[in-house]
Amino acid sequence: MGETKPELLQFINCRILRDHKIIKEDFWVRSGVIVNPEKIFFDEKIEASRKIDCGGHIIAPGFIDLQINGCSLEYALEAASLHPAKALGIENVKGTLNFGADADFIIFDDDLQLKSTWIAGECVYKK
Repeated sequence: MGETKPELLQFINCRILRDHKIIKEDFWVRSGVIVNPEKIFFDEKIEASRKIDCGGHIIAPGFIDLQINGCSLEYALEAASLHPAKALGIENVKGTLNFGADADFIIFDDDLQLKSTWIAGECVYKK
């Protein structure tokens, strides 16, 4: 009998920060880490065990309701997530939604109202 793999989550209908722009994109999480879905599909030939619809909301790692006068939302997201991670030398695992990064992020709506908080791929708060 084969080994049971940890749950594979697919977050769909998301808006995330990539290359200084907010784009629509899905992302996948297993064992608290963001994973490459192509590798899983081709290597394991499986689909997500659960899909979570983000409803078009913005997904942000480390965003702490930062609003800076005169700056774009993209800049504010980076200032609250990627820049501190870079300063600490942990930008490969924190402050990003890249493959291999810790799945720590929040989901908020267009009015920047918090919808849910995720730590290591687990929902720890939902409004």
